[in-house]
Amino acid sequence: MANESSFGLAASVWTRNIKKGQSIARRIESGSVMINDSVISFGIAEASWTGVKKSGIGWTHGQKGMDEMVNLKYVCVDTQFRLQKFWWFPYSKRMSVAIRKAKSLLFSRKIVKRLAAIPLTLKNFTGYLLKNRHRNDKW
Repeated sequence: MANESSFGLAASVWTRNIKKGQSIARRIESGSVMINDSVISFGIAEASWTGVKKSGIGWTHGQKGMDEMVNLKYVCVDTQFRLQKFWWFPYSKRMSVAIRKAKSLLFSRKIVKRLAAIPLTLKNFTGYLLKNRHRNDKW
C-alpha cells in the first residue's frame, strides 16, 4: 500500500523483527525509511535526504546534499600547447602503426599477438616522444 502513493519522502517500518523490517524497507519506494523510528534521519547530517515520485526537490545532508550547493567546473590547462599531441589528427604514418599495434597489445584475444605488438608499439610511441622531447624542455 505504501508504494501506491504518488509521494515518497519518508517512511517508517515498525517491527520487532529487524530482518523483516529491513526487507520491507528495501521494497518501499521512498527517499528514506526508518525502522522503529519516525523522522530521525532528517536530524542526522551525514544521512542524505531526498524524496521520490512527487516528493522532495534535490538533496540535503550528506555528500549529495553538499554537491547540490556547488557548481562543479572542470578546467584543463595544457602547458604544452605548442606540441601536437599524438592523438590529434592528422595521424602520421608512424603514429597510425603505433595506434594499431597498441590496439593489438591491449585488446587482442591471443597472447601471441599481444606479445608481437610490444616492440612496434614501443618503437613508434617512444620515437614520437623522443622526437618531440626538445619541445617539452622549454616548459
